[in-house]
Amino acid sequence: VNTTPNSPKETRLNTIGDTNWRYNGQRITWSVDVKKEGYYSLVTRYRQDYSEGLNTYRKLYIDDKIPFEEAKSLEFKYGFDWENGVFGGENPYYIWLDKGVHTISFEVGPAHSSDILLELELELEIGTYYERQL
Repeated sequence: VNTTPNSPKETRLNTIGDTNWRYNGQRITWSVDVKKEGYYSLVTRYRQDYSEGLNTYRKLYIDDKIPFEEAKSLEFKYGFDWENGVFGGENPYYIWLDKGVHTISFEVGPAHSSDILLELELELEIGTYYERQL
């Protein structure tokens, strides 16, 4: 997936970042309508180039709850290019979602307050979300 159209002056896609999502406690939330229950992994497209050489971390909430221990500190690596990130890497974290409306949130926490631009992709009406039935 390409982040296009690209503009040096304007944010043209559903992205969050720059100077508006970096302070402790700030949270961004998406409502998603899951059409089919199952195990899902989150896929993000991000760029974190504000804190030179440092990675950034966010807490993940599903329906206002942290779904597993690793979700307390999900990593967004430093770099100048847009990256596609699957949490858990080669061993993705899978989350069971029942059919119906759910919220997915990311929160800035202490000591991890660097800016990132983030585009959450879901196959649930706002992008590409990967599903795996176990």
